[in-house]
Amino acid sequence: MAAVCPERIFRLVQDGDLLGLRALGLNDDVTTTLRMLRRARSGDTLVHVAARKGHLHLMRYLLEELNLDLEVPNREYKRPLHEAASMSHRQCVRSLLERGAQVDSLKSALHGHLDVVDILLQRCGYRPDERDSCGVTPFMDALKHGHVEVARLLMDRHKPDKRAADALGAQALHQAAMTGQDHSIRFLITELGVDVNSRATSMNFTALHYAAKEGHTKTILTLRGLGADLQATDAKGRTARLMASAGGHAACAQALDQTCMQNHTSTSDFTTHGLPPELLHQSSPS
Repeated sequence: MAAVCPERIFRLVQDGDLLGLRALGLNDDVTTTLRMLRRARSGDTLVHVAARKGHLHLMRYLLEELNLDLEVPNREYKRPLHEAASMSHRQCVRSLLERGAQVDSLKSALHGHLDVVDILLQRCGYRPDERDSCGVTPFMDALKHGHVEVARLLMDRHKPDKRAADALGAQALHQAAMTGQDHSIRFLITELGVDVNSRATSMNFTALHYAAKEGHTKTILTLRGLGADLQATDAKGRTARLMASAGGHAACAQALDQTCMQNHTSTSDFTTHGLPPELLHQSSPS
């Protein structure tokens, strides 16, 4: 590889310069070296780079003419298919699948690119409640990251258990509350009929407990609007208000205090969410 700089090869692939790559006049010795070429820090192969950038014709050249391996993982254990899917390069995904790329359906749900997930689900022999090492299903993962349309697709196609729990006993609702995904919470409760006050783990946490523990003020308001029991206690007798206070989340604690007071005071000085306006900027992502 003395005559050709590895960094130049990676730059050509990153730029999608197929003509430039061909112009190097790669012989058998150089081609053999290219098959083993990896970026030191990321562990990416040339196929990873082409797939991530969506350079379909160049990726096909690497696979079909240079015979590079499409299943080599990088240092994050991602294969070229994961890179193409995460960037929503639909044609690259199709090409890799046609060449026999193996599909990990659990990772596909995380990406949130609906059209790509649809392709992957058609090819992967998906089991509705397939779990990872932590007991998390694709349905849970999608909602935990706010990908409601992906979760809806999974539900429509495969009918996963909407109340399935992970290894710790937390359901999709609790995971969504933990990450402040209000849209996911509304989907579970209003469309799928999940109980807003359902309990998780041996500690008997509700979604409200999780939202308070993580400091998600807007999620607390969302759960309240969906009928959450503000006085529910966990296995140690703690309310969500106590969890918020213990975690140092003053805005959450105040939101819960204000909510409890609303039956006894005028709401004229409150926003439509039931909070003083100055508290809303401290709220969690929806």
